[in-house]
Amino acid sequence: MKKVSIFLIVVAAFLTVTLKSCQDEEKKEVPVTGVSFASDKQTLTEGSFLTLQYTVRPENATNQNVTFTSSKTDVATVDAISGKVTAKAPGTAEITVTTEDGAKKDYCTVTVTKADVPVTDVVLGPAAITLNKVGEEYQLNASVVPANADNKLLEWESDKPAVATVDETGKVTALTSGTANIKVKTSEGAKEKTCVVTVDILVTGVTLRSGLSLVLTDPDPESETLTATVYPDEALVRGVTWAIEPATGVATLTDNGDGTATVVASGEGTAVITVTTVQGGFTATCNLTVSLPPDKPVGADFTQAVVYNFSAGNGGTKFPEVFGTGNGFFGTGGAAAEGMAAGARFVTMDLEHVFIAGRELLDPPFLLGLDDLKAGTVNPVRLNVDDVPAGGYKFGSGQMRNGHLYMNNMTLGVTGTPFRIYHWDKTKATDDLEIIGTFGAGGIEVPTTVIRVGDNVSYNIDESGNGYLFTPVNASANILRVKITNFNETSDPVVIAIPEDRGPFATYQQVDGQPNEYLISGRSAPTILADVDGNGIYTMTSFAGTDNNAARVVNFNEARYLICMNSANVTNAAGTAWGEINPAEASRHQKVITVYDITKGGTTREALEELDAKGDEKEPVYEFSLDSYPSDGCVSIEFVKDDANKKLYIVG
Repeated sequence: MKKVSIFLIVVAAFLTVTLKSCQDEEKKEVPVTGVSFASDKQTLTEGSFLTLQYTVRPENATNQNVTFTSSKTDVATVDAISGKVTAKAPGTAEITVTTEDGAKKDYCTVTVTKADVPVTDVVLGPAAITLNKVGEEYQLNASVVPANADNKLLEWESDKPAVATVDETGKVTALTSGTANIKVKTSEGAKEKTCVVTVDILVTGVTLRSGLSLVLTDPDPESETLTATVYPDEALVRGVTWAIEPATGVATLTDNGDGTATVVASGEGTAVITVTTVQGGFTATCNLTVSLPPDKPVGADFTQAVVYNFSAGNGGTKFPEVFGTGNGFFGTGGAAAEGMAAGARFVTMDLEHVFIAGRELLDPPFLLGLDDLKAGTVNPVRLNVDDVPAGGYKFGSGQMRNGHLYMNNMTLGVTGTPFRIYHWDKTKATDDLEIIGTFGAGGIEVPTTVIRVGDNVSYNIDESGNGYLFTPVNASANILRVKITNFNETSDPVVIAIPEDRGPFATYQQVDGQPNEYLISGRSAPTILADVDGNGIYTMTSFAGTDNNAARVVNFNEARYLICMNSANVTNAAGTAWGEINPAEASRHQKVITVYDITKGGTTREALEELDAKGDEKEPVYEFSLDSYPSDGCVSIEFVKDDANKKLYIVG
């Protein structure tokens, strides 16, 4: 019995020791040795989120608890327990994971990028505008929706750019009357809005010729059509009304409904014609004079014109030894050898002589007797120019005035080449030229550098020997004016500005009988009526720039005439005939002297306005073609009145 009991006790003791050992082993903790993120860099767009993955080491560590923190919560926040990162704004933040056991750490750099904001619409204001002036501007405002959209680019377009244009900023500019749709479109998404732009150009004024003269001829009284010019040209409402005061007795007035009115003389007297714009009520007036037919012939009878042709052109070779090139009084080839064009350049006359001048160094200018030329003989009177100094061209141009001859040299714009004025008194026995003025380069000082002058000089000197000469300054809109007194005294050089450059052959000729009216004309701009100081009075409109060169106004036998010539080259720079380029314009490029009757009109301005008003329908009372002559243009016209014999001489 005792033996059995002992055995049982031993077994129980063994079992007890074994169980206790197992229980101790189960309770032993595994410490954390580290922690790491699955990736140390992550990129998110703002507004998105991501749960960071991590591993605690060892994997069987007893305490797996961790916490998360963000270094920049304005860039990215993180849930402390789950590790869920939410992107807030562009930038970078460092996310830290920390183990509860041992405070082991790891780091992940999170970069947050801006999220794309798409365009959903566009707003435009206002939806409609009205503009009333040419060139008036209006700034339209447009923006994308939402305001924080990434692509804010806009495109602007006008469906009628002739009416109104729009630039890249949305600024609208009115050009002419009409309606245009201004569209703005987003570059992204092509969202569109439209502003309706109405351009209603308002009338700002109206003009009408200032004077009109009619003759009460029988049986058909004279008539004229007046044209009202409404400004600006782009105005939409262009209607006008017409009225005449007195309403009866002098003329009848018919409104043609197209901005014109027809005036028919009905009785001797004066009246005032008024035109009024429908929009704005702007007015302009025209003074009408109706006169009875003259009881005696007036003016010149151009049907009896006699042409004396002394040139060496195709139209006449009567005196080639005088007017030809490379021979006669201008040398035998010497001029050509000097590289200068031989032959006559400027011609002027009185009732006794024709004066010939050329831009030459070899021979002096000379006079030919007018009666000799008519009789077919040549007896030249050479002028003594032995004392005339060289420099540039000795001779440029000249004119005869009241028994006196005036000439000048032509400067070439080189240092030491002054502008000189020569004088010869025909009433004296001597034929010596005297220098009566030297300007620039050691002579009388001028207000500005006067270079390259003397190609063409206009001498405006009255019977008492007083007046002015004018010479264009090449390649500029300037004219040198010099005062002349007592025939041979020069003073007061002044450089005056004219509205446009009319070329080196511009003329500045006094209107016959009008001391302070001059016609300024040239090859490159319309003729203007101006005063002695270059102030414009009236600019002609119905001539092209080369159609009214060397313009002169002469009063003869109770009539008034405009004498001018077309000096245009017959070919362009490439040598092609203008008539081949544009047949409709061919007549503008022919050389021809023309005479227009401008007797109508109380003043010179009114007379020129009357001529302009006829436009292409104006007809010269006389013309003489120069198109067969070798020169490419003509720039000199003179007239002489023989009042005793009622003859008018024109030389060109």
